[in-house]
Amino acid sequence: MNTIDTIIRELEKIPEPMQISVLEFIRSLGTGDLEADTTESTAKSEGNKHYPLRGMPIQIEPDFDEPMTDMWTALSECKIRQLPIPNALAQLNGCAVC
Repeated sequence: MNTIDTIIRELEKIPEPMQISVLEFIRSLGTGDLEADTTESTAKSEGNKHYPLRGMPIQIEPDFDEPMTDMWTALSECKIRQLPIPNALAQLNGCAVC
């Protein structure tokens, strides 16, 4: 059994949408434009999804790892912290410290 027979047998096992993706991939190998075809195929499979932040640089502030002492001080002074969870949620809006 040769490689082509094995590929055909495996292709017959998968659903048609996946077969189409495999066909597009094989065609892209012949043109040498693998990256463009893969991007186009991915865009088609994602439908109309829009990711506006994709590709934008990520900026992390210099003090990202600094301790947040003000927050811990406020939490230690907060009355809600001493209450059981259900009561704390009920009283959340009434806490003057937070």
